[in-house]
Amino acid sequence: MRTTLPLCLSVVCAFGFLTVYAQDSDEPSRPAPRGAERDLIKWQHLAMESGADMPLSDAEFARKINDLGGKGWELVTVVPFTKDGTTSKSVYYFKRPMK
Repeated sequence: MRTTLPLCLSVVCAFGFLTVYAQDSDEPSRPAPRGAERDLIKWQHLAMESGADMPLSDAEFARKINDLGGKGWELVTVVPFTKDGTTSKSVYYFKRPMK
């Protein structure tokens, strides 16, 4: 778990950088089309726990994450929970557009 958490946090940080970079592009912003409220994307959400009481090898963790990505799930954030100064578990939050 100790090696997967820094890897996942790096992925989350890289995603945040790409999001900020995309928002700061030189393209002019376009006004929302009429009726945009009806066209809002509806999302499904998923939370996956990983921790000391449910250990996963790096390979198993990567397989689960890749399987979710293959099904359209996008990692949004990771929330670590600490106990006695160490991370006892992490919750990985995903989203994907509703079909």
